[in-house]
Amino acid sequence: MHERVFERFVRPGGAQHPGSRLGLSIVRRIAERHGAQIMLGAGLQGRGLAVTLVFPAA
Repeated sequence: MHERVFERFVRPGGAQHPGSRLGLSIVRRIAERHGAQIMLGAGLQGRGLAVTLVFPAA
């Protein structure tokens, strides 16, 4: 299920929040170009989604 958050315009679970849902698809492309790792997990207090980016050392 978490993989779908990277798809453009997808609203997981039929969420009705405003916005185009492009943010994480853009983040993924930038991360790929810089060799960064994206990790997804539970948000604060188990609500929402936490997204962590780890960039390689320069």
